[in-house]
Order: sequence, then structure tokens, then C-alpha cells
Amino acid sequence: MNIIYSGAGRFLPLTGGTMTGNIVMGANHIKTTALTLKEGAASRFNVRNLADDAWAYTEMGGCFFHNNVAFSEDARGLGASDVDSHYFILRARDTGYGMVEVARVLGAADPEFQAGHSGNAIRATNAGLLGFYGVAPVARPAAIATWAPAGGDQDGLARGQINQILTLLKSLGLMA
Repeated sequence: MNIIYSGAGRFLPLTGGTMTGNIVMGANHIKTTALTLKEGAASRFNVRNLADDAWAYTEMGGCFFHNNVAFSEDARGLGASDVDSHYFILRARDTGYGMVEVARVLGAADPEFQAGHSGNAIRATNAGLLGFYGVAPVARPAAIATWAPAGGDQDGLARGQINQILTLLKSLGLMA
């Protein structure tokens, strides 16, 4: 091991050498040109701006949590990048298959949430549109006018209203 000895103790050279043992920082912080990395309260690790007066963004290729994901303030959330058609997915384990998509949040002119996959998603948009079994979300269908025949072709009128019901069910994706 390449170690430099001085009256103040043992030091690693600026280049080369191998560190052994723990780095004990105590109450000291690690500072870069723009960030402060420090121990927070209750076993937390904080990434802050250099002045240590605002939270900094952290980018990772992946992250595993061994507990809950929690937000310390209201109106915080998860989101895909700020580009139409970008999305993030929620996954769960499917026995025998591994991790599979169970829901998706999709950016668009009218952002939507899709629950389910493989063409059987329930789709809901920010504008309040809804679709089932992968059908494009639509507005809530209008009510079918009540019918009170006073004679005439009652069978034909009833069939007309049944056909309206079938059309509404198909528009939502509840019927093929």
C-alpha cells in the first residue's frame, strides 16, 4: 500500500494508494462544487445545495427501498419527464413470470392513468374521460331519455332504447 507518513499521521497520496478502514466524518459534510452531502436526522442521508438551504435533485439508474416511499410535504409526487408520451410504470411480481407492469402514468395533451396491461387496461384521463379494456377514454355518456309510450310501436321504441344502451356500453369498452 502506498501511504505517506507525516508528523500528523498517515495519509493517502493525491494519486494512487488504497484506502483501508472506514471513513469517519463525524459532524463534517462532504461538499462538491455545487452540493452538500450530509447525515440527516434519524439515520437519513441528505443531498442539499452547496449553501445547505435547499434540497438538491438526485438522479439514479435504479433504487431499491426497504421501507416506504414517503413525502415530507403536501403536494409532492412521482412523475415522468415533462414530455408528451413519456410515462412511468408501476410493477408487481407475477408468480412464475417475475416483475410485470400493472399500471402506467402517461404524459399527453390529456394525461392519463392506465391500470392493467396487455390490452385490458382501465384508462382514466385528467379531463375525467374513462375507458375500459384498453378502449380510448370517452366522456361520460348522456342519459337515455325516459320512455313512456302512449300506444304505437312499443316494441320498436324499446328496441331503439336497448340499442342506445348497447352503443353506450361499447363506447366505454364494456362490450365488444
